[in-house]
Amino acid sequence: MVRWRTGLVLLATSVAALVSPAGASTLTLTGNRAAISYLEESVTAMARLTHAVSVSSGGTYLGVESVGGQVLFNLDYLTTRPSSRSEVPVDVTQYVSASGNVIHWDLTVLASPCGPARLTCASRVDRLVILDLRGAHYWALESNAHTPAWGSALLPSCWYRSTGATAGLVTDFSSVGQLVGTLNSAGGAGETLDVQPRRLSGALMVVPARVTSASATETLVTWIARSTHRWARVVGTVDNVGGTGRSVTRSTVYHYATAALRQPAATVCRG
Repeated sequence: MVRWRTGLVLLATSVAALVSPAGASTLTLTGNRAAISYLEESVTAMARLTHAVSVSSGGTYLGVESVGGQVLFNLDYLTTRPSSRSEVPVDVTQYVSASGNVIHWDLTVLASPCGPARLTCASRVDRLVILDLRGAHYWALESNAHTPAWGSALLPSCWYRSTGATAGLVTDFSSVGQLVGTLNSAGGAGETLDVQPRRLSGALMVVPARVTSASATETLVTWIARSTHRWARVVGTVDNVGGTGRSVTRSTVYHYATAALRQPAATVCRG
């Protein structure tokens, strides 16, 4: 039997997240008009994507342990520290396929970070893989798995349907039906995005901003490719996470497929 437990969950505002939750409210934009215009142009460019991969690091921990004959997943994300000794830091890699600015399927991999010069790395924790299709959601846990830096997901041979205790995986990581590239946020009404003057950094344009709401404040820095207006990297730091007085920083790097990503086959595990 598998039991799923999540720790502290912080729905941090992220204007430059590749996927924004459905039904999100629109931010109030203030600050430098030229930088706002450039950021909006980048959102338009991102909306044209059909296949992309994002790799996020920081504030996410995953552990697996046996408790009373049950396998217990321990997951804490966007948090300052793990809540279980079994948890280790993991990267969250998300593969998405979209058309018409709407995501049709996504694949999420939670595994130990790979070094930038390594093609694969051995996971220090069992690798968790989540597949989200229209009307169906699956997960798989692989022991001693090897994870590529980002080029291939190395898919499991079969999947378990996400139901009952694992249904939270769908809520936490699914993006099917959502838009690609948006200035909407997850925090609710009353949020303000104060965009600071942009600056050049080689082939990239850097756009810093500050998000404020009733519950949290976040500093965002977005690196945008000048040639394509696509996001290259986003670093967000949320202050006073959960009222702890601590901050958590999450860095996301984007890659763009030169060929279409194939939708994984959803073969259900037997037994």
